[in-house]
Amino acid sequence: MLIDTGDWQGRGSIRLTGQVSGERLVTDINIRHEGPTWIVQGLAVIEGASDSAYEINLVIAADEVGTYRIVAKVGGHSLEGAAKLESQPNLAMIATENSEIVATSTLFASAEGLGFRGFAHELDKKIWTWEILLQPVRQIVRSDNVVSLRR
Repeated sequence: MLIDTGDWQGRGSIRLTGQVSGERLVTDINIRHEGPTWIVQGLAVIEGASDSAYEINLVIAADEVGTYRIVAKVGGHSLEGAAKLESQPNLAMIATENSEIVATSTLFASAEGLGFRGFAHELDKKIWTWEILLQPVRQIVRSDNVVSLRR
């Protein structure tokens, strides 16, 4: 998996098909590894005309066929699906039980961090697209004459 454990911040945009320009999207997430699973928790905030915030909760675990199973709760929606996380780019596809919402995404290395792009299709024909640059949150540790950056 490309992304490491720790705290991450993301900045980017999200756009509904038909909109001329996207709205600003800001994310703060924490990733931790618990045994064979990864836990991702955080918040995504859309700044603009819709001004809304969505809680993000993901559980990611390897399955028996070499891919990964994802169980997600984003906003008020529960989604499940699969991911390929062993090579670049990391790819995922998740959906609600009745396929009312289907989303696909990719995580890839960029010069400034990790890029996260995706699409979500709602049954009523809305299509959301997003693009975010994720960067690790660095903690500054100071001592008399030493400065250290830590993740």
